[in-house]
Amino acid sequence: MACSPEMINSPYAYMDFYNNDRYQKKLGCMTPAEFIATSKK
Repeated sequence: MACSPEMINSPYAYMDFYNNDRYQKKLGCMTPAEFIATSKK
């Protein structure tokens, strides 16, 4: 049984997203709710 290219590439795409594009890194490792609460003060 051969794996499709999509099945092989999806873990790599997720790792790239997790390491480079997720919002928590841009928000200083806070959750969106924490960031909003902090910015209102």
